[in-house]
Amino acid sequence: MFASKVVYAACQWCILVALTKLSDAGTVGEWGLAMMITAPVFALCNLKLRSVLATDVKNRYTLSDYFGLRLATVTLALLIVLAISSAARFSVDTFLIVIVIGLAKGSESASDIFHGVMQKMERMERIGQAFLLKGIAILLIFPSILFLTQSLLAALLGILAICVAMLFFWDWPNAGRLLGDRSVLKPQFTISIMSQLARRTVPLGLADLINPMTTLVPKYFVAAYLGGAALGHFTAIAYVQMAGAVVILALSHSVIARLARQYHADLREFVRFFLKLLAIGAAIGGAGVVFAVLFGRLFLSIAYTPEYGEHVDVLILLMIAVAAADMKAFVVAALVAMERSRTWAVVTLLAVLVSLISASVLVPRYGLVGGAWAVLAGTWTSFVVGTLCVLVVTLSKMRRRLTETQVQFEETQSSAGRHSRRSRGVEVDGFLRQRNEA
Repeated sequence: MFASKVVYAACQWCILVALTKLSDAGTVGEWGLAMMITAPVFALCNLKLRSVLATDVKNRYTLSDYFGLRLATVTLALLIVLAISSAARFSVDTFLIVIVIGLAKGSESASDIFHGVMQKMERMERIGQAFLLKGIAILLIFPSILFLTQSLLAALLGILAICVAMLFFWDWPNAGRLLGDRSVLKPQFTISIMSQLARRTVPLGLADLINPMTTLVPKYFVAAYLGGAALGHFTAIAYVQMAGAVVILALSHSVIARLARQYHADLREFVRFFLKLLAIGAAIGGAGVVFAVLFGRLFLSIAYTPEYGEHVDVLILLMIAVAAADMKAFVVAALVAMERSRTWAVVTLLAVLVSLISASVLVPRYGLVGGAWAVLAGTWTSFVVGTLCVLVVTLSKMRRRLTETQVQFEETQSSAGRHSRRSRGVEVDGFLRQRNEA
C-alpha cells in the first residue's frame, strides 16, 4: 500500500513535469487554478466518509447509506464548482478545464467509498493495486494526448476516462466481490439517515478543508495579483514540496499508537520520543533545504524548464516551509495520541489567518517570493504553536501526576503514623493491665 502511494505520487508529479515541458506557464496556471477551485470543495464535501465507514465496527449505517450520502455530496460539490466557475467568468477553455477536473474528482470520490469497504475488510492491497494501475495509466495517457493535441482539455478528458473506468471496472466490482453481495452496493437516499450521518461527519469535512489552506491561500493571491503564468510557476515549484509528504505522513501515522501508550503510561518517555521524532522531521526537512540551496536552480531547469530555474529563491523558501511541515506531521500525531484534535483545529485556523495576512501584504509587494514567505509564515506558525501546545499540556499533566503522587505519599505516611501510634497505645495499655494484675 505504501509503495503504491509513493508510485502514485511520483506519477502525479511526472504529469506536472510533462505539462511544464509540453506547454507554457499559462497553461500550467490554468491547471493550478482548476485544482485550487476543486480540491477544497471536494475536501469539504467528501466529509471523510471513507474513514468513518472503515471504523464503523458496530455497523451503525449500511454501505448503501454511505454510498447514497457520497453521491449526494459529490453532486453538491459539482454544483458549487459550477457556480464558482460561472461567477468567475472564466474563458470557455478554463471553464471546461475546471468542470472536467471536477468530474474526475467526483469519480475518485465515488471510488473512495469502495476503498473504505476494502480498508474495513483489511484488504489494503486492493487499494494499493488501484492506485498503482491508475497512476501508471494516467502517466501513459496524459502526456501522449497532450503531445498529440497540444490541448490540456483533451488530456484531462483522458484522465476523466481513466477515473471513470477505474470506478466501474475495478473499485466497484472488487468491493462487490469482497462483500459477496453486490446488492448492498446500491445507494440509498433516506433523508433522515443521510442528515444524521452528515451531521456526524461535517466537522471532519471542515478539518480537511482547513488543513491545506495554509498553502492554498497564497496561491489565490498569486492568481489574483500576478496572473496565470506566475501561478503556473508557483504551482509547479510548490508541488516539489509534496515529494517527501507521503513518507512523512506514513511515518507519523505509524507512531500514533506508540505515542498514545506512552502518553497514558510514561510521560517522560513520551516527551523523549516526541523530541526524537521532531529531530527526524528536522533532518529530513533540512536535507531538502540543503538540496534546494546547492542544486535548486539546476533541478528546476532540468525537471521543468530553465524558465522555472529563475525562481530558485522561491524553491528555497518553500523547502524551509517543508522543514516545518515535516516536523508538524509529528506534532499532529502527538496531539491525536493525546486526544487533542480540537486544539489542532484552533492551531490550524491561526496558521491560516497568519498565511492570509502575510499573503495580502507580501504578494502584491514581492510577487512569488512574497507568496513563498506567506506559506513559510503559516507553516512555521502551526508547527511552533502546535509544539508548544504538546509540551505545555504534557508538562501540566506531569505536574498533576506529581502532585497526586505527593498527596498519596503524605496520606500513606499519615496513615502509617496513626497506625504506629495506635500500636504503641495498645502496647502501653497491655503493659498497664499486666502490672495491675500483678
